[in-house]
Amino acid sequence: MGMSYRIGYMTAVCAILDGLNIPLPFLPETPNSGRVPSSVLILGGSSVTGAAAIQLLRMAYPSLPIYATSSPRNFARLNSLGATKVFDYHSPSIVADIRAQTPNSRGIDMIVDFVSAGAAQTDICDVLDPAGSKLYAASVTSVNVPVPDGVTRSEIESWSLLEMPGGKLILPTPTELVEQGKYKLPVSVKVVGHGLEQIPKVMDEVLKASGEKLVVKL
Repeated sequence: MGMSYRIGYMTAVCAILDGLNIPLPFLPETPNSGRVPSSVLILGGSSVTGAAAIQLLRMAYPSLPIYATSSPRNFARLNSLGATKVFDYHSPSIVADIRAQTPNSRGIDMIVDFVSAGAAQTDICDVLDPAGSKLYAASVTSVNVPVPDGVTRSEIESWSLLEMPGGKLILPTPTELVEQGKYKLPVSVKVVGHGLEQIPKVMDEVLKASGEKLVVKL
């Protein structure tokens, strides 16, 4: 498994265990106490970290409603990884669409944002259930993601995993899960060129990529 996949996996684990305080019982020596969510929304579901988080949550909680955002071209893939429902992040009615799909239209219990989506979609916290946990975990980036009063925001980064209980034991688990057939590589890999001289020629394709990892072989 490549380094970028491992970092995505580690970040997803940190988001779930530390950012949202959700236990992942199948990971060795990690905390078993915490919150069992009634639902989770993953912003950036087609990213490496988002797709990893979908799979980790589905393994831990088979009946959990897991919602995600992505472009429509990635809906089928995220559903196959375990998402309950995927929404077009470009939709002007995305907040109403998500709430309508939750049980009794109550809203979402927790949000994890892997792509700083909340900086542009400033009303995304309106999907939260007023009576729920109202937790918002966001990956550390150069973009500030504000949340309204009453919502608890936490920051997540992959390297904090090493400081968590059982953190060092988690490092080999993605390879083990892949070998056991329990975990799929979060995004497909596409070779788009051979040699450094090809990089300028494929930049347009890189900028348009969604839900796949583009590789130039040396």
